[in-house]
Amino acid sequence: MWAGQRLLPRGWVRTMTTASGPQPASGPGYGATMWLFGPQQGLPAGSFAAQGNRGQYVMVIPARQLVVVRRGEDPGAARFDIARFVADVAATLP
Repeated sequence: MWAGQRLLPRGWVRTMTTASGPQPASGPGYGATMWLFGPQQGLPAGSFAAQGNRGQYVMVIPARQLVVVRRGEDPGAARFDIARFVADVAATLP
């Protein structure tokens, strides 16, 4: 809901954040269009992210009512640790 208006169909967030298909043994899992994060990555259960090419992220932590957007570029093999960054940001909030 945004300003009293429904932006997505009812139940869509649940659909896109439910594990879909085989999941990796470590690292984030995958739902319907979203990467799934939780305690294994140092984040609250139910955290999820949209991940773009070369380091763009939108990480959502519903339990903290927190959205973190990173607009960056990771050249080559360098990878930004979004889970750690967001956990550090969340730790600074009341």
